[in-house]
Amino acid sequence: MTTHPRALPYRCVIFDLDGTLLDTRAAMMDALNGLLVELGRPPVTVELLLSTMHHGLGAMLNTALDETGRLPTQVMQRQLESLLRHRYLHTAATAVRRYAGTRALLDALQTHSVWMAICSNQDEHSVRTLLELFGLRDYFREVVGGDTFVARKPDPMPLRWLMTAARSSPENTVLVGDSA
Repeated sequence: MTTHPRALPYRCVIFDLDGTLLDTRAAMMDALNGLLVELGRPPVTVELLLSTMHHGLGAMLNTALDETGRLPTQVMQRQLESLLRHRYLHTAATAVRRYAGTRALLDALQTHSVWMAICSNQDEHSVRTLLELFGLRDYFREVVGGDTFVARKPDPMPLRWLMTAARSSPENTVLVGDSA
């Protein structure tokens, strides 16, 4: 007897990346604390950054710099953010982990012809790099990073853009993430 997959109630699934498909917390913290130590500042704890982790490396860096001393100029802060991103991506292959079941879930959704995308607050280049590194890029029709548009999550603009690209509506779309 052949069974047919049951139709899903949504046609579009938008995933966050960090803490949802990939466990990036330790890699982000290692890269950030390594940079802080190089700058002669003390390392920070995960607890200090819990409220900013969902806003990307730039927000984490800003909070850490503010907590450990004076904030640098905006130009210096952008340079530090670029250095942090490079350091993070350099160690991602060994420090980032794909959650168990990720590929099985994506395969199942693909079998159901679900339109899938990523909406992350990491910069788009980093998101694309991580997806390629972990063999996940081909699952996603669109990738939106924190720097793709002028607005970023939790602003609804990137999600609305993705729903438009998917020709979907809020009633037919689900956002999968690890934060409010």
